[in-house]
Amino acid sequence: MTATGRRRFSDAEALRKFHPANFAEFLRRFPSYLERRDVELPDQPDADNMPYVKIVPLFMRPDADTPHGFAETMFLLNEMSTEPNRHRIEDEARARGLKI
Repeated sequence: MTATGRRRFSDAEALRKFHPANFAEFLRRFPSYLERRDVELPDQPDADNMPYVKIVPLFMRPDADTPHGFAETMFLLNEMSTEPNRHRIEDEARARGLKI
């Protein structure tokens, strides 16, 4: 991951840029990983109740137990976090007939 990508996931303030409900929905796809890493998500996530400080290590200290899909999505989020890259990925998906 690039230095720019690491900054996107490296602290709680960086993670606050993601919409809390969407971010929580993504994280909930990996319940056993969250449990192993002692991360509990609120039922109704918002910017004030998301455990961002506990979430940062999920991204910054992946280990052998990090689910493949989690890592893949992290890299995709990093790539899509700049407008030119997001447009490039969207164009490629459209060209392949994929819905994202």
